[in-house]
Formats: sequence, structure tokens, C-alpha cells
Amino acid sequence: MLIMDALLFDLLAKGCLKQEQLKKSILVSYTREFDSFDAIDIFRIGEKWNREQRLYWSDPDGIERVGLGYALKLAAEGETRVSSIADQKKKLFNDAIIEKWDQGLSGGPLLFGGFSFDPDNQKTSPKWHSFGDATFILPEILLTRTKENKSILTINCLMTKDKKPDEEFNRLTERIQLLNKSQKSLTTSAYEGKLTPTEEYLNEWKISVKKAIDIIQSGLMQKIVLSRTMRVDRQVPYDIVAILKALTDDQASHYVFAFTMGESTFLGASPERLVKKQGHDIRSMCLAGTTTRGKTEKEDKEKAEFLRRDQKNLQEHQWVVNMISQVLSRFCQSLLVPQNPSVLKAGQVQHLCTPISGKLKEDKTILELVQALHPTPALGGYPQKESLQWIRELEVADRGWYGAPIGWMDEQDDGEYIVAIRSGLIENSTAWLFAGCGLVGDSTVTEELIETRAKFKPIFSALGGSHD
Repeated sequence: MLIMDALLFDLLAKGCLKQEQLKKSILVSYTREFDSFDAIDIFRIGEKWNREQRLYWSDPDGIERVGLGYALKLAAEGETRVSSIADQKKKLFNDAIIEKWDQGLSGGPLLFGGFSFDPDNQKTSPKWHSFGDATFILPEILLTRTKENKSILTINCLMTKDKKPDEEFNRLTERIQLLNKSQKSLTTSAYEGKLTPTEEYLNEWKISVKKAIDIIQSGLMQKIVLSRTMRVDRQVPYDIVAILKALTDDQASHYVFAFTMGESTFLGASPERLVKKQGHDIRSMCLAGTTTRGKTEKEDKEKAEFLRRDQKNLQEHQWVVNMISQVLSRFCQSLLVPQNPSVLKAGQVQHLCTPISGKLKEDKTILELVQALHPTPALGGYPQKESLQWIRELEVADRGWYGAPIGWMDEQDDGEYIVAIRSGLIENSTAWLFAGCGLVGDSTVTEELIETRAKFKPIFSALGGSHD
């Protein structure tokens, strides 16, 4: 059991003094090693704390993070949202008091959040209201399990003029003690009650797909990505913890995430990295070109081999490779791009995949990379600017954060962003699942319907739905 020490109190006192001197709020962050923990169970404990302020993040490398309570929130709207978040982040960390017992620890003050797919979208849905165009959260308590299986605790506290060091120390101590009372038992109420799925705006989507194909065949565009939604109602409220548990069990090779904002939780299991920055090293992933999985190992291999040779999918994939390579070449002093894609098996589908790595120039930030890369042809279309205009005209529903960049970043400007696919938004007893399809000249409505239904399956299964 962790016993809170005098160092945290001293840091809070320093933060209070600095706040008085500078007349501004001061972030105090304290990191040290912690006892072994179960991240999903910690996420559950957050229900007793504040169920509307919880987040979860895990990656394919085995790093797992869970945040409870929100020490602060950064928000921005409109076309300047990325630069606004960057400015707020810089001001937050400029005067922060950050203490790590070991500078090699993977903890520290991390901002988690993301952006809406399109801030200029005029079809904004009320269900996305609490997420906004850009929202980033600094958890009050952040627990990290590293890939070496070390457990790290970070405590973040924003010292304002009305906070006193002793009161904050006592409050935080009580919360840490709550973590040590973990029961490590998970309910399965996610599977109680009948699920009623409805493919929303299905006829309108089919009409839009046909229009998009006509536009592409006329030569105005090369690719347009259209999304659609499935609404899944249940007789009782969904258990977010049980759904998250199902995703981490079934999609361990993916990025699994959950962001709770008010009454709504956006969660999913995405296979697609947008960009990762660690010092000057950057990595991205080109993921486009899709087929379904086979029912047998032999059929699965045959479908993968078809994907490798199919000119439609290869062309779709190459547009993504070209765009990401061109963007990153502006930011990097060197870039490595494999000549041929591999096949990534991702749940009910498999994709063509090309990883890209490079060395970043000195003065470039992770948010600059995110802004330049989004949306890639995998989620928007090609050319980029024109695809957004067609999506606004053809799509009926609001994507919100679906298909948009979500992730985390630290005070050193390191971080990682993914593309929020294979995802769903849950509010009480209603879930909205999202799927997209990349349309080219020889696409058909029937084929795209099959593909999007396959993309719904991972989240629908996590809700307790049938795999069939």
C-alpha cells in the first residue's frame, strides 16, 4: 500500500506560493512507483469517485493507463482549435511544478483527448455536445502500467487561489486510499437485457454511396469515405466497465480507449496509429484497403492474398501512403517508407498496412503533425480538401469524434495519436456504433454494406451482441 509522503505536501505548498506570486493557476504533478493494479478495476472504482470523469488507454505494446478525476480540461472550437490547444498546453506546462522520483518513469502529467472529425460540419448532433471540437483532460490520478510491467502513479493538482496545501493533501490522500480498496471483481451486466440494433439512415446512406460513386466515375474525385451509424438500444443502462473489459480481452492487439464526458462515453478498439512522437523519432501507419476475414485459416489466407493483389485495394492504399509520406516529408529530415504493404488482421476485417518512420526536424510539434495529417485518405478521401466538402454534402449523420485524431501528449511534447475507428458512443441505454467505407470508381453499394457491417462487429460484440 502506498503511504503518502511529505514531498507531495511540499510540492502543493510550492504551487500555492507560486500561484500567489504569479497570480495564475499552477499545475503541481507528482510521480512515483505504485503497487500492482488492475486497470479495468481502477476504472470501476471511478464510479464511486466521479463516473463522469474517467478515461482508459492501452496500446499494442502493452502499456495501459487509467485516469480518474479531471484536474483540468482544455477546450477549443472552430478552425483554430489545434493551435488553441497547443497554446493552452504550453501555458499550462511553462510554470508547472513537475516532480518525478525517477526521470525514467513513464508517468507524469499527460493530457488525453482529441478532436472532432470536422469542425466545419453543420450537422452537429446533441449527443456529441460534451466532446466539442477539441477537448483534452489532465487526470487528477493517473495510473500507468509499463510494458516492463512496472506500476506508476501520477497525481496532478491545479493550485488555484482558493486551494490550500493541507486540504488538497488530505483530499488526495483519501482518494489514493480508495484505490487500495480494489475488489478486483467485474460484473457482466453489459450482457443483461435484449439488444435492439437499428441501422440508422440506411436508405439515405445507400443513396449517398451511389452519388459518391457517380462523382468519382465522373472524374471529380478519386476517393470519398462515407460513414454510417448503427444505433443499439438496451432495456437497461450499459455497463461501461464490462464493455471495456470485453474490448481489452478481445482486441488486445489494438489501441483500446474510453473517454467519459458527462453522461456519454466514447470508446473503441482502433488498429490505426496516426502518429507517434518520441523525441525526434516519429512513426505513422498507412491503413487502407479492406477485406473480410475467412471462416477457416485457409480461407483467411486466401482473402489476405487476394487483398495483396487486388488493384482496387492497392490503389486505395497507395493514396494513403502517398499522402502521409508527402506530409511527413515536410516535417522530417529523413523518412523510411516500405515499398510493399503487409496485411494487418484486425478483428472481423483485414487491411493493407504500411508503417512509416522518420526523424523529425527540431522545431516541429506533435500537434502540427496531427493537424497536417488529418484526415488521411483512409477516413476522408482523395484529394483531401475536396473530400471534406463532399462528406459534408453527402453524409446525413454527424461523425463527432469518429474517424478523428485522439490520443495523449506530455510536457516534453512526446505523445501518440490514433484514428478513432471501430468505435461507439454510449449514453445510458443507447449506443451509436460507427463504420466507414472508402469509395472508388468500381465500388458497389452491396460490397460496402458488407464491409461496414463487418466493421460494426467488434463493438457490437463487446456490447453483448452476437458475432453472427
